[in-house]
Amino acid sequence: MKGERGAALLIVLLTALLLSALALALVMASIGEALASGNARSSRVAFYAADAGVERVLPDLQQAPDWDLILSGVVTSGFTDGPTGGARAIPGGGTVVLDEVVNLANCGDRNACDEASLTAITEERPWGVDNPRWRLFAWGPFPGHPGEEPSAYLVVLVGDDPLDGDHDPGRDGRGASRGRGVLLVRAQAYGSGGASRVIEATVARTGPRTTAEGYVGQRGGSGYTTGEAAAGVGTGQGGPARGEVTLGGEERR
Repeated sequence: MKGERGAALLIVLLTALLLSALALALVMASIGEALASGNARSSRVAFYAADAGVERVLPDLQQAPDWDLILSGVVTSGFTDGPTGGARAIPGGGTVVLDEVVNLANCGDRNACDEASLTAITEERPWGVDNPRWRLFAWGPFPGHPGEEPSAYLVVLVGDDPLDGDHDPGRDGRGASRGRGVLLVRAQAYGSGGASRVIEATVARTGPRTTAEGYVGQRGGSGYTTGEAAAGVGTGQGGPARGEVTLGGEERR
């Protein structure tokens, strides 16, 4: 009888251990699913915020009489939350430093970029001295309307079109240059949980262009785990990764 009671107790203990392991596995699976769902949502929110960032700055670009002042950093958008210095809080936790965003876009380093790194020919920046010198144009919580909780922190940079070939990234193209009246816009949104999405677009003052004229579009680039800038991949034959938005005209993505 004692042997039977001991065997029964062992079976009960093993059953309890098995049920506990199954319960723990279910809890872990539920937590993982919730985290994955939250991560996906944060990534979508950041993407839509970055996309809206491009649209937000179009009126400011359209109204600027001289894009040289934008490329030099003298003129910025009306969408800002104060001076550029200091860290900004990201909704949901974390911070972003505006100068680091600019440096990461220009040379892939959080520290200040020197001339050699700015003009270095890389896979993402193959234009050498014509590489865009990204500058801050708009920054602030998004949506940032009174009474609404921000869903992301938005940073919009502008740069000269590298295909104008004038070897002066601080000035818009001149004369018959096909880069005249053309700017690159890079919108990056930072969301909760380290989510970060980037959208690059080409903005032109002129009428709509055709793809054959060289403005092949790609809007995208994403980074989730680090929150660092994730530049688009070059489209080949010297074409930057971007879409085209023509002020007053149609939009291609």
